[in-house]
Amino acid sequence: MLYLHKDEAPLLNYIKNRINLGKVYVYDHFGSFTISDLNELLQLIKIFEVHTLNTIKYLNFLAFKKALELYCNYRSNPSAYAPEDKEQLFNKLTNLKISMNKKRTDFDLPENHKIIITHYWLLGFIEGEGSFNVAKTGSFRLEFSISQTIRESLVLKAIQKFILELPGEFKLLNSKTNPVQLVLDSKAKNERSNPMARVISHYSGYIKNVLIPFLDKLEWLS
Repeated sequence: MLYLHKDEAPLLNYIKNRINLGKVYVYDHFGSFTISDLNELLQLIKIFEVHTLNTIKYLNFLAFKKALELYCNYRSNPSAYAPEDKEQLFNKLTNLKISMNKKRTDFDLPENHKIIITHYWLLGFIEGEGSFNVAKTGSFRLEFSISQTIRESLVLKAIQKFILELPGEFKLLNSKTNPVQLVLDSKAKNERSNPMARVISHYSGYIKNVLIPFLDKLEWLS
């Protein structure tokens, strides 16, 4: 399920039509893209098996996939499950549910998991998580950033590397200065939040001559 502001309903419909799955609902203030049909969920699993997720949301996908497999096995032959088997199944599904999202405590990705950054994966991530600002600190300054919890620092490091390898010429006053920085918080702002990590650039020459030409060549959807 995806939730976006109602103004992004065309994007939700684009996703629906692109994969030919799910339904889009638009309400007063938001829109949603939902897949609840079992056969469509199985098709979605196949998509994410080919195009694997880069972030720790991949762990939620694995838990969801396992839960769906358990449910499908039961549904294919429910009479084969004795009462104690049904109870075990219920407990397994419950444990998978409480291992996901905000209740997750294990954030270690599988050893064979690879972070793959592509042009359009990065654009989609920027559309969802990126920020473009004009900051005023004595003088006006351009600023581009992507922020995530510090648990996603490996993904942000891969994004930083990808962006630094983009073509384009620019000059820095200090040759030792990195035009795209990875900043890690040492601690959370408060007890209800997590430490953050961010990829950030505020070097106007780099933004103008490297980042903007790269993004201008891609087709934005949001």
